[in-house]
Amino acid sequence: MKKIDKYLRYLCKYSLWLGSLILSAIVMINVINILRRWILGAPFQWTLEISLILFVYSTLLCIPYLYKEKGLIQMRLIEEISGPQVEKYVDFFVDLSVSFFLIYLIPNSFRLSMNQLSTFSRGLGIPRTIVTIVVPIVGIFLLILSLTNLLQRMFFDVSDD
Repeated sequence: MKKIDKYLRYLCKYSLWLGSLILSAIVMINVINILRRWILGAPFQWTLEISLILFVYSTLLCIPYLYKEKGLIQMRLIEEISGPQVEKYVDFFVDLSVSFFLIYLIPNSFRLSMNQLSTFSRGLGIPRTIVTIVVPIVGIFLLILSLTNLLQRMFFDVSDD
C-alpha cells in the first residue's frame, strides 16, 4: 500500500506542476496578446477560447494534489471541536461521499464528452470533447485517490500526516 501511495503522490505532484505550467501558459498567451494589441493594433482572435480551455485543464489538474494533501475545503470546524477520534470518521465520510459522487460523475461526464464529438466551438472550430474529456480522466484519478484513502483508513489505520 505504501508503494501505491508513493506512486499516487508522485502523480499528484506531477498533475499540480502540469496545472501550474498551463496556468503560466495562459498568462503568457494573454500578455503576448495584449502587447500585440498595443503595438500592432491587431490582437489574436483565438486567445480567449484557448485561455478558457487551458483554464479548465489547469483547474482540474490541480485538484488531485489538493485532494491528496487535504487542501480542499473540509469540515475542519467539526474536526476541531470534536477531536482526533471523530476526525477519522469525518475524513472517512468525506472520502466515502467523494467516492460515491465520482462513481456517478465519471460515466456521465464521459457520456457528455462523447456526445460532443460533433459539436465544435464557434471561434476555432475545436471539438467540445477536447474541453470536457478532462473531467472523466481527472475523475478516475480522484476516484483512485479516494478509494486508496478509504482502504488505508479501513484496513491500515494510516494517518494523513
